[in-house]
Amino acid sequence: MQCEVKQRTTNKFNCLATTKCQKPTSPLVFSHAGEFQCNKCMQNAEGSKSALPTTGPFTIYAEINPTAGGHPGVIGWGSSGDNFVSLRLIPWHGNGGIHLYWKANGQFVELAVQADGVINSGWKSIAASWDKSTIKIYMNGKLMGSKGYSGAFNAVDKSGFCACVGEPGRTHEAFQGKMRHVQVLNRALADSAVKDLPMAHAASGVKEAGLTPPLVFSHVNKFQCGKCMQNSEGSNADLPTTGPFTIFAEINPSAGGHPGVIGWGSSGDNFVSLRLIPWRGNGGIHLYWKANGHFVELAVQADGVINSGWKSIAASWDKSTIKIYMNGKLMGSKGYSGAFNAVDKSGFCACVGEPGRTHEAFNGEMRNVQIMDKALSDTAVKGLPMADSGGSSAPQLKAPLVYKHANSFQCNKCMHNSEGSKADLPTTGPFTIFAEINPSAGGHPGVIGWGSQGDNFVSVRLIPWHGNGGIHLYWKANGQFVELAVQADGVIKSGWKSIAASWDKSTIKIYMNGKLMGSKGYSGAFNAVDKSGFCACVGEPGRTHEAFNGEMRNLEIMNKALSDNEVKALPM
Repeated sequence: MQCEVKQRTTNKFNCLATTKCQKPTSPLVFSHAGEFQCNKCMQNAEGSKSALPTTGPFTIYAEINPTAGGHPGVIGWGSSGDNFVSLRLIPWHGNGGIHLYWKANGQFVELAVQADGVINSGWKSIAASWDKSTIKIYMNGKLMGSKGYSGAFNAVDKSGFCACVGEPGRTHEAFQGKMRHVQVLNRALADSAVKDLPMAHAASGVKEAGLTPPLVFSHVNKFQCGKCMQNSEGSNADLPTTGPFTIFAEINPSAGGHPGVIGWGSSGDNFVSLRLIPWRGNGGIHLYWKANGHFVELAVQADGVINSGWKSIAASWDKSTIKIYMNGKLMGSKGYSGAFNAVDKSGFCACVGEPGRTHEAFNGEMRNVQIMDKALSDTAVKGLPMADSGGSSAPQLKAPLVYKHANSFQCNKCMHNSEGSKADLPTTGPFTIFAEINPSAGGHPGVIGWGSQGDNFVSVRLIPWHGNGGIHLYWKANGQFVELAVQADGVIKSGWKSIAASWDKSTIKIYMNGKLMGSKGYSGAFNAVDKSGFCACVGEPGRTHEAFNGEMRNLEIMNKALSDNEVKALPM
């Protein structure tokens, strides 16, 4: 049998035979994909049991989101005092740097490089390698520095392995923040191969929740405004806090005035705001921000923007020019190359512009809210969801997609009921259901479902399956019960994985991490007409006591049964 390491996405392995997948093949010797919180030695048991490179060569890789500066260790192993290797962050004149060093038989070796922003909050990737002749350090896939060295390397004591701590024993310098996709390889990867590591190729290091760079925030489904909305999603996103940026939203206003559309930052200063204005009764769009006490704005006439009916608005700044768009058309621009400061992401609001001005909340509906950490070109803005439709009222989910929620959210109760109940869910089939999950508890937790209580519903849930875990798709239609349950080893354990289920009106299928786990023929009834019973994190309607506990993201429902190859191509 063979196993192919899926470097691009997770620490899962694609088994090319039906027997149980064994350990990953060289050069990957350690992989922990799931996100975890740092402040002490983590993953010690995993690392000490793996085939770590104790004499070189090696590549060390991790994605980090720091919450504190200092000299925090990222990863290391070996013995305390001598014969170890350590990768850590350093202040480097306040801008941040990366420091790889080791001690072998009393000889100290190091390479330190400047890496601006590495100690700041926000996800980024760091990597270090040694091919027995050259030491290299990378940030976000870019080579930051190198030096020649062909001497000793000795880190034989694997029991000293720690993620979140660098040099063994220096637990007082533990990394503070979050970490994910920790990988150790027993080979020095080429520069091009480092670029291909999970998120290293992203322009800003952002590749979270299946958002394709430069997209850093996306809320596709329609929601009602009238107050601050999507605060938790936005405050957890990698918003552009110093520019450049593009802000996009589709809106359907129900009242005029000066309503805010989207904004973030601090109240009074250091914020950005996009809002609508009356503009002599015809309507206009107003982008403004305040940075370190300096006020900047661009207001343009946009006839009809405050009237009811769907239209798209967008605003961008590339650090030299501010632009505003309506329905994909450039409405106005002005030059500006000064300051932008919107660091406080906790002030994020959809439906409110300037932080604190909740009395000017947008009234109406909103959907397809997107924020990019890049100023899109005029042509690219035209390509945004409905920007070229002149205000088409159709939700802009590309067929066969009828429901999508990309951003990560915490489960333990029914979630996103209003989004799902308003979507064009497949109520009679066919369908594909897809989600990425990170469980924190076992049991029989529901993942997603809709329909009526007791009869005429569909449900996807997890099951213990002899302690190894399984996936269970079942429905009841006009009193008839239908089900398919498959073994899916590890699905109930912590760590991100994807699950999917489909029915093409003749065959039911279940997948895990893009692999078909089982199928069975069925061509009878399916009835899940009551969309008001929709729940993410709960499967069968009404069984809220079996709610999924953990995180979920990239939830997608299609009104078509995707092919096996199409399921493999889904986000993660």
